[in-house]
Amino acid sequence: MLKSSQNDETALKVISKEEINKLPVLTYQGEIVVVSSAEDAETCAMEMMQEEFFGFDTETKPVFVSGKSNNIALIQIAGEKKVWIFLIQHFTIGEQFRKFLEDERFIKIGVAIGDDVKKLRRSSGITARGMYEISHLSKEKGLLECGLRTLTAKVLGHKLSKRQQTSNWEANHLSEAQIIYAATDAWICRKLFFELQKIKIN
Repeated sequence: MLKSSQNDETALKVISKEEINKLPVLTYQGEIVVVSSAEDAETCAMEMMQEEFFGFDTETKPVFVSGKSNNIALIQIAGEKKVWIFLIQHFTIGEQFRKFLEDERFIKIGVAIGDDVKKLRRSSGITARGMYEISHLSKEKGLLECGLRTLTAKVLGHKLSKRQQTSNWEANHLSEAQIIYAATDAWICRKLFFELQKIKIN
């Protein structure tokens, strides 16, 4: 893990895939709320509005045919003490949840988050605001790599498992492995945001 006392040379060092693969796997261990109805989503949105900073990610069923794409199947939002997973393929986004997504006061932190914004607009007609790209902060700290897996390795000293990345996110019932994977990705974004701020490059 990077410490504030480390210098530019250490921070700028490239970490290899082999080095990452030797690290222990990091997964989210806290509370996960899976939301599959518009009513429950509205209740959760009101709860989320009590916080300010969130990890943000989406999952889409993969397409293996060029030129085709699917709509977002779920949105993962990580707060301080829990992660909400919204199965938006099962319901229409209501007023409060839309307000949360479109309000720039709620800071939503992610990697390649611009892609999530585009997918969300295409899937639901919602223009998400308050979006913060974590790679902007990592570059400010002198880190060359911007991917979530690499940042997790360099900043947190762990690796992320990507086994569920190309699984079927439109399945009627998500597996426990899928749920943990989805929650972890959002949670890591929030955690990295605060850990990166602690790093001081001399």
